[in-house]
Amino acid sequence: MTYRGLLTEEVKAELDHGIAYSKARWGAKQANVYKRELLERMRKIVRNPMLFALNPDLGDGLRSVRHKGNYIVYATDEEKKIVLIVGFPSIYKQL
Repeated sequence: MTYRGLLTEEVKAELDHGIAYSKARWGAKQANVYKRELLERMRKIVRNPMLFALNPDLGDGLRSVRHKGNYIVYATDEEKKIVLIVGFPSIYKQL
């Protein structure tokens, strides 16, 4: 069963901000490593969206997984075979 991954516009903006922050804080090389690892984690989610447990504290049908300093929050649409990344909150903010 093949899924397609989608990101909300807000998540795209959060990712751009996180990568820019990483570049400013730790340099371009580390920002590229961070981006590559984050994209690979999201690809892993899309390949197997049931890998991580539902998190009812976040809302109906939402799952999350920690990736370094952030969580990746996502939902699945089984009928359309879509994984929608809906949030990328910092681990330092309450989910």
